[in-house]
Formats: sequence, structure tokens, C-alpha cells
Amino acid sequence: MLATATKSLRQRLITQWLSRSPRERRLLTYASATLTLSGYIWMLVAGTQAGATLRSNLPGLRMQAITLDQHANEIAQLRPLPSQASSNTSLLILVQSMAEIAGLSDSLSTLEALDINRVAIEVGTISFPLWIDWINTLEQQGIRVERIRMETLLTPGFVSASVTLLRVSQS
Repeated sequence: MLATATKSLRQRLITQWLSRSPRERRLLTYASATLTLSGYIWMLVAGTQAGATLRSNLPGLRMQAITLDQHANEIAQLRPLPSQASSNTSLLILVQSMAEIAGLSDSLSTLEALDINRVAIEVGTISFPLWIDWINTLEQQGIRVERIRMETLLTPGFVSASVTLLRVSQS
């Protein structure tokens, strides 16, 4: 069906083309070639101009990328973490400052020193991912969880916890 429709359309176009005078056919051929060439030239000029604009912007964009990478490295280095726990620094002060840095000081309901190397903490309501991130940060500072009791809350993703933290001896 499609093949016959295509053949009949082709036959009609050929008939119309041949019904034109040689002068009209030549004029239509030149007009279509001129339009095609004009469109090609227009696209070539527009593409060349866009390429030139992009090439002129590229060094500035590369510099911005390098600057952003440097800023990211500086931020990572300057992240306000206390130095490794030393034996003469109270663990209570260290944990309290790390909780403030992480923005958890409002979540802590109690913070009590059991001795210089052990601290008991009660956390009211905290998001579980934030809690895990903070515990991982403490472990990087040489503080580990000795005992934990955690309860899920009615709000999805939030927990309450009772924890005893222990300073790992530096050897």
C-alpha cells in the first residue's frame, strides 16, 4: 500500500516537473541550490561565531574550575575539627566541642564525664545519618563507643541514644 502511494506521488511530481518549461525548471533548480547554499553558509557562520565565543571563554572557565578545586581543598583542610585527643585534654571538653562543631549541642540532653577517658551522653532526638556521621568523626579522633542504647522514634529517620564514649589509648 505504501509502495503504491509512494510511486503515485513520485509519478505526479515527475509529471508536474516535466510540465514546466525548461526556463522554469532551470530557475527552480537555481533557487533551491541558492537556498540550500545560503542555509549552509548561515549555519557555518553561526557555528564559527559560537566556537570563537566558547574558545575565548574557555581559559576563564578553566581558571574558575581550578579556583573551585583549590577552595574545596582548603575547606577540607580547614574543617574545624579538634586535633587528635591528647592524654592531658579532658574527653568531656573534646566531645562537647565536637558536638558544637557538628551542630549537635542542642540534641544532647546530658553530657557527663565518668573519668578523664570516659564520657556518658544522652541524646534526645537526632537524625540517624547525622548521628552516624558524628560517631565516625569521633572515631577518626581516637574516641570510640564503649556502650550504646539506641531507640527509634516515631518520626522516621530519627533516634534517641544513650552512649558511653571511651578514649582509645594512643600508642
